[in-house]
Amino acid sequence: MSNVKVFVGLAALLAMLAGCGSGSGLGDIEPVTPAPDFPTPPALGEQIDRQGRAAITTALIQPLGPLVDGADNSRKDEYSVAGRAEWDEFFEEIRSAIAIYDGLDANCGSQILAGAGVEPEDFDTPARYDALAGALTDDRLYLNADSGACSQYFAVELAATGLIPALEGDCGGRTPLYDTIDVSYTALSNDLSIPVTDGIAMDDNRNHSLDLFPFLAPVVE
Repeated sequence: MSNVKVFVGLAALLAMLAGCGSGSGLGDIEPVTPAPDFPTPPALGEQIDRQGRAAITTALIQPLGPLVDGADNSRKDEYSVAGRAEWDEFFEEIRSAIAIYDGLDANCGSQILAGAGVEPEDFDTPARYDALAGALTDDRLYLNADSGACSQYFAVELAATGLIPALEGDCGGRTPLYDTIDVSYTALSNDLSIPVTDGIAMDDNRNHSLDLFPFLAPVVE
């Protein structure tokens, strides 16, 4: 006999005895104490950072700050705590910074999306960086959750903008195996044809995983 049937049978028997006024004292039984309510979740505090793309804050927000006497990182802090409604306030700053990186290969205008959607007469104006600045100002990770193939950082963005249509269907996002800094610096300095590296190929020569939780290699004490 199942536990459900036993419970229903006992409940029916107790109801019958109580209804007959048998004097068995069942009326004095304390009711079962209901389970306590779950505690109220704690209120979220102020935002202190965002889960955005790698290197955006470091490379594009107050990029020359450390080189200027008396400079601090206050602008980077403002960027980190900004809500989505405030992101556009950083557009001009990001556009100015990516113009600096465009010149790293001594070929201004070779950066990805340089001049996209801009009239020819405006190509040599700051407007040629509008497309990339707009994409980077929307600083959040884009992930194609319908995909099980993950091979390229920025895959969703590169496919959506038509730069690399073959990446359509790639999950994008940010797996532990992507060298996000190299991809970011390459995209900022050219059209992805000349790899730019920070000289670090992997984290402390240890392998992360896409299959075994928690995915990141153990921390070296």
